[in-house]
Order: sequence, then C-alpha cells, then structure tokens
Amino acid sequence: MPVQVSYPGVYIQEEPSGVRTITGVSTSVALFIGMAGRGPMDTAVSLLSYADYERTYGSDTTVSETTDQVRQFFLNGGSQAYIIRIASGEQPAAADFQNEDGAVVLRITAAEAGRIGDSIRVEVNYATAQPESSFNLVVSRETITSSGATLLVDTETIGNLSMNSAEPRFVETAVAQGSRLIRAEVQPTAPAPFEGYSMSGRAESAPGILAALNAELGGAAGSMQVSVDNGPFAPVTVTGPLAALSDLQDAINTASSAVGGGTVTVQAEPVPGGTEEVLLIRSNAAGGRVRVQAGASNDLAGPMNLGTSNDGLEVDGHAARRPAPTGVFGSLGSLDSTSGTWLDRLSGFLRADPGDLPDLTLATGSRSDTATITGFTRPTFWETTPAAGTSLRNARGALELLAAQVALAGPHYVPAVQGYRLVLNPTYPGFAEQETLTPSTTGTYDIGNAGSGYLGRDPNVRRAPLGAFASPSNYVVGVAAGADGNLPTPADYSAAYVIASREIDIFNLLMLPRVLNDGSGNGQTDAQRAQLWGPASAFCLTERAFLIIDPPDAWTTAQSATSGPTGIANVRIGVVGDHAMVVWPRLRIPDPLGGPLRTIDPAGSVAGVAARIDGSRGVWKAPAGLEASVIGVRGVERRIADAENGLLNPQAINVVRQFPNGIVIWGSRTLAGFDNSGENDYKYVPVRRFALFLEESLYRGLQFAVFEPNDEPLWAQIRLTAGAFMNNLFRRGAFQGQKASDAYFVKCDAETTTQNDINLGIVNVIVGFAPLKPAEFVVVTIRQLAGQVQT
Repeated sequence: MPVQVSYPGVYIQEEPSGVRTITGVSTSVALFIGMAGRGPMDTAVSLLSYADYERTYGSDTTVSETTDQVRQFFLNGGSQAYIIRIASGEQPAAADFQNEDGAVVLRITAAEAGRIGDSIRVEVNYATAQPESSFNLVVSRETITSSGATLLVDTETIGNLSMNSAEPRFVETAVAQGSRLIRAEVQPTAPAPFEGYSMSGRAESAPGILAALNAELGGAAGSMQVSVDNGPFAPVTVTGPLAALSDLQDAINTASSAVGGGTVTVQAEPVPGGTEEVLLIRSNAAGGRVRVQAGASNDLAGPMNLGTSNDGLEVDGHAARRPAPTGVFGSLGSLDSTSGTWLDRLSGFLRADPGDLPDLTLATGSRSDTATITGFTRPTFWETTPAAGTSLRNARGALELLAAQVALAGPHYVPAVQGYRLVLNPTYPGFAEQETLTPSTTGTYDIGNAGSGYLGRDPNVRRAPLGAFASPSNYVVGVAAGADGNLPTPADYSAAYVIASREIDIFNLLMLPRVLNDGSGNGQTDAQRAQLWGPASAFCLTERAFLIIDPPDAWTTAQSATSGPTGIANVRIGVVGDHAMVVWPRLRIPDPLGGPLRTIDPAGSVAGVAARIDGSRGVWKAPAGLEASVIGVRGVERRIADAENGLLNPQAINVVRQFPNGIVIWGSRTLAGFDNSGENDYKYVPVRRFALFLEESLYRGLQFAVFEPNDEPLWAQIRLTAGAFMNNLFRRGAFQGQKASDAYFVKCDAETTTQNDINLGIVNVIVGFAPLKPAEFVVVTIRQLAGQVQT
C-alpha cells in the first residue's frame, strides 16, 4: 500500500514484481477403468507402485487384464496411476448378527464387493475395560494353504465399540475409519435402549445399603467421581449420616448438571430370592450410562464396590443391542435392571449347590470331531446363604474357576471370562470356523443349551463368516453372498468418467483393460469394446487427456487391420481421433505363477513407456523408436515385417515390433493422423500430448488473472508469466527454431483484447508454438563420387 508521508525523511516501500511462476503439470498419470477381482468399487484410488495395486486389488489375472496392464505400466516406467474398479450388478458379502436374545442388531458387510468378501471371518468378544457396555470385532480373511490348512490373514481388531451413536467409538463410524475389510450398520430391529446404570458389587441384608453407606462415611465427608450420560466425570461429595439415598441422588445430580451431564435415580435394589439389596445408580435417560470412579479423598466407590474396577456392574443403556459373542458362551441373561432377570439368575447362580458338574461334550454340526471337558468340581466359596457384604466378586470368581478347569481339561478349547460371561473357543483340528457347535450337556450350570440352568445359551460359531457361508447359525443370519458382478455396460463406464472428473485432480493417459471372465463367465467382444472408444475419447477431450486404444481380436493380419468390416476405419467411427492412438499387435508376457506365456493388450505397456520417455526426454519426444523398448515382455503375438509396416503406418496403426535388440514401439501417430486425413496439426502423438501439456499448465498457471483489473498492467503480467514458462521450455529443446522468436510467442494486449472484450470481462491471450515433429522417415541419399578431370 502507498506510504503515508508525514515527516521529512526517507521512506521505504516494497512493490510486488508481478512475476508469477507457471509450473508444468504432470504428463503421464495413468487412469485404468475396468474390472478387478477385489478392491473398492466405483471410486478412484491413487497408486504409486504395483505393490500398492496388489495390496488394494490383489493379483488376480483371470477377471480382466487390469492387473497385467497396471503391472506393465509400472514396470515400464510409470510412477502414478489411478484405478476405478467397475462392474454391473456387483454385490458385497454380508451377514446379519443377532444379540444374545436373538434380535438382529448389526449388519456387517464386506468393504469390497465381490466373492472375495465370502472369505471374511468376524469374531465378537466383550474383552474390554467396560465388558457390559462395549465390544470388540476381530476381522480376518480366511485362505487355504497349499497343504489344505486354514490360514487367517489381514487380521485387524476394531476395539471398544459402542452401539450408541452418541459415543466416539460408535460401531458404524469406528469400523468405517478403522477397518479395510468390513463396514457395519446398526439394524432397526435392534431392541430399544434402556436406562444404563452402575450397580454396587456389595450386597447387604435389607434394609442395609443405606446403613452400610453411612458406616463407610462415619459422620465425615466422603467422595467419588461420577459421569452420567457421557458427561465428564464430576466430583461428588456427601457428608454422613445420610437421611435417605435421595441425599446421594441430589448430590450426584447437582454435580453432574454443573458439568453438562444427565441426572440419575439412586435406590436400593432388592436381590430376588433372598433378603439382600444392592445400591443402584440409574440414568434417567433411555440409552444413558453411569460411570463411577474413586474419589479424591475418603473414597466411597471402593468400599461400596461401585465401578467396574471395584467389582461393580456398569451397564450401558445400549448393552443389549450388541451382537452376541462368538464361541460357546454362557451368561446370566438380560442386563436391563428393570427386568429383574439378571439379578434373579445371579442370585440363583450364587446360592445353588451344584455338586459335581457333568462332562461337557461338543461336536460340530457336520463333522465327527468331538472334545470332552471333564473335571469340574464344586467351588469352595459358593454359599447357599450369602453372608452380609457378599460381593459380585463371588460370581466372577466362580466363572474364573470354571475357566481354569476348562483349561486343565485339555487343549480343545480356549476359555475366557468376559464380564459376567464364560466363553469357550474351540481350537481342535478339523473344526470348520463357520460351523455351529452342538453341545450335549445337562445340568444346572449348562453353558451350551439355551434356557437350561443359570448360564444356558445356544452356542455361537467360532468365527462368523460373511456371505455364502453365513447360514445356518444361532446368532448369524446369512444375507447375501459376494458377487463380482457381470460385464460393465457403457453406462458403468460413463459413471466412472463422472467419478474420475470429481475425484481426480489430473490424469493424462486413459486405458480401458478388457474383461476376460466376469461373474457369469463372459468376456468382452470386439463389438462391445468398439462401443467404448467414442465416449472415452470424448471424455479425454474434456479432461485434456489422451486415450490408448487396444486392438480388436479380429486383427490377425495386416490386411484385416487395415481393411474389411473390422479394420481401422471401423475403429475410427465416433472417436475423437486426435486424442487417441491405437497400438498393435498384442504382447506375450510371462505368467507370474510360472505357467505358459500369456497374451495381453499393449495399452498399459505403451503408457509406461510414454511415462519413462516423458521423464528422460520430455513429453515432446515421441514414445517410439529404439529408445521405446518394452520391458517385461517375451514377444509379440505377431511379428511385423517392413512391408506390412508400410501398410499399417499410413493408416495410423502404431506397431510394436520385435527387433534383434528388443521389442520396441515403432509408430507414433494419432488415430486421426492417417495419410490424406487432412489432419496436419495433430497428426503425431507427441505434438498432441505436448499441446495438452501446454493447455493444462497455462490454464492452471494463469488463474491469478481472474477478477484482476483488465488493463495493460494485467496484460503485461500475463505476457511475463506465460513468456517465462515458454522460454524455459524453449531452452529445454521443446520447440523448433534457433531463437525464441522463431519458436513461440505470447500476445496479450489491446489488439487481442478489445474494449468490447473488456466490457464483457474477457481477456484474450494468444500463445503460439512451433512443435517438434518426429522424424518418421529418414532418407539417406548416397552419391558416388566420379573421378575428377583435371583442367
């Protein structure tokens, strides 16, 4: 801004130079659109190596040539590519998961469409810091080794999940952010949330909870920290003696409201079947929760067994909406405190005299493999009449003892105590992960039959499969098998072009690898492929990109390629010819699995060679000639002789030839560059690609001029900026001419931009350049020197 002078002296003022730098855009970013054996559908994925491709899309080569062409692109010098996987009628594998009571609560779907999703296995466990509120998902992909053994790969654990959408670890968002294999969706059939609560693990003979609380206070002030309905922990202080439990309720509500938390109801909850009661702090909100931690001084949480770490029971209002744990499990029933079921079964569990438990034998549904667990003995601390101060620790201790006895019985099962559940996971050989176990047990403490005893539940599968193997099961219901989809239609390709325009900043080379075998066993025909080139070239026209067309299968000779109903003239129909090139013949490459040589289209290899030459010589150098050797190939489908090349080149069919020094690309004409076509400006591939490079670079580099005052200062800036960019290219040898004035010009002044243009908000810039055209024909003239006559 101008300096404001106010006193005699020297003032310093900085002026912008007006110089802006135009950076040349990339010229060899590839885009492949086609089918693949796995990977994300209908989205553009950026890759920097073939290893990236394998991690995302696998290495299957039977579905389409996408894998082979991407490999060839990177092998021949490509450095960046985008992949858009498409298909018609594709479907991801999915399964519905039920809670312990048999309600469908969660649908888990493979993140990738296709049959690959049928290999996904999901484990559910409650081994978390809050086992009656959250859960974990352990997800793997199952493969079969060459010896026939089952192997789990790509295993990932998504932990501490909640069925409450207000929680930071809500299952839908946490899975979407943390898993590459699956997606999760809570189902409308999930039960309604109840009021969450924190229950003391300490039971007292009624009415004894208030007396026990006052005894711990001892007439002084006691404290604890309480979080209600996801609010922050608030310090709660009470001074004894308390006249009623409502005094504690009022103190909690006052402290919680001050920090933005919810409110609670505090009561003494009777234990069914006995004379005891427990302290219950229940949220007043459906789906709420209550958490209790130790206080800063004279802690009440520890002595009253409040909080999970103090052997209390804390249940989220969404706990019953969780999917059932996988494996053979037993639990005490509904955790809704208002139903009384859980306390009733807990009371019976603690009071019963089980004696010696029967043997537990489980077999798979379709195999003869069995495993027997023996040696259960009566826990010595179970009491038929619990004394005052009995803790829920007794119940957890009983489960731990059962788990220890299972472990002593042999290696057939791995036991775990998850909250107030005993879970057995089968490990014996021959067990199919997706099969349901069939228990053959009886007794008060049966953990293998629903409705039998205090722990009775139907067994779940060891690992739940998605898709084709998901049914039948007690807690997993099959929804849909994964389907790779059928041949992409022209509409699928058009949709991919929209995705590319929206998600990709810039790409330069477009390839459409052919489909070999879709989900119905069909491959693309020449007629189906011919429908793709016109829309693809039009898309390249709008995106300033270039299309590499693969040859039809019908091209078996030079004559069939240059004439007849399947010849080059048919390929040109409807195609933007100066934005495309066609290359023939197809290439022979090694099979990665050691099989015989396979034949693939050349587009991916040509794109890789173009990328390599762009980096070493510049986009103005034709991707052809002895320098344009194709790496990673063992031959061509048909060797081309000079005479045949003489038929093909005038028709703008670029050939790949096998010479003694290697296999090279031996042609660089656009599809419109055939002889007598009338196309002289963009007859050659490097000229067209160089022009696209200039257009895109100038388009991006001159954005600064938008909305600037349209007068000579702006025009001078444009001339300076564009001129500096063009001069740099001239110094690198991109143009014809011995001096800059012969090679290019930039004109932006009152002649190019009239007053009417200025009134319309238009500034006109004319950039001219003299392109380098390839020396397609080198003519050598040899003259014999006759003896000179001396005169």
